[in-house]
Amino acid sequence: MKQPKPTAAGSQLRRRPKQERSRERIDAILATAKRLIGEKGIDAVTMKEVGALAGGPIATVYHYFPNKSAILATLYERFSEVTRTRQRDIAAGIDGLESMIAASDRMLDDYYERVAGDPAILICSMPSRPTRHCRISTSPKHITRRTSSATRSSIC
Repeated sequence: MKQPKPTAAGSQLRRRPKQERSRERIDAILATAKRLIGEKGIDAVTMKEVGALAGGPIATVYHYFPNKSAILATLYERFSEVTRTRQRDIAAGIDGLESMIAASDRMLDDYYERVAGDPAILICSMPSRPTRHCRISTSPKHITRRTSSATRSSIC
């Protein structure tokens, strides 16, 4: 039997969708979960609620995701994949110091606009309970993230 691929958070997607209808169902589950997380916070969202509001039974959610952590990991993976692609495209135009500074500004602006346009993704892409190495402020005026270099790759 084929083992599911581990996700970033150590959870596993139970089944990989093979048909377009299945991919659409997963997209609906993820969109619903992200919307609910933005409205209520991670801890208040239940798998049952996600299933009901995504238009299907709870069994459908569990068919693809073993738990809420797997949903969060998938949301994070999708956001990260898009972020890497966009930053790679911006970095492709770097040919010197001036263009590197301009590209850095574009990367920061792009990230800020994506998070400002969809603040729930910030919640989905960070630990639900910040550690002493990662402090998050979600004030409307500013969003900050402070990490120690030793732990950046492992916790944030």
